[in-house]
Amino acid sequence: MADYSNPAEMAKSRRRAVIASYLGTTLEYYDFLLYGVAAALVFPHIFFVNMDPMLATMSAFATLAAGYFARPLGAVVF
Repeated sequence: MADYSNPAEMAKSRRRAVIASYLGTTLEYYDFLLYGVAAALVFPHIFFVNMDPMLATMSAFATLAAGYFARPLGAVVF
């Protein structure tokens, strides 16, 4: 465990944690953005071919929603 008796070390560690969490969150939301665009444009035509086009699009977005709402559960478990 690190010794934070020096305020400069504590500030450096805090800055590193903020940058890491910012980059991780940005990457995660970028992933959801890409999946959302693909759910609207590509996935209904690839994964839900035999469905009505509107139902296929809604199924693709339901998959996106399931992943989005499962994130808090994953945070608790892992």
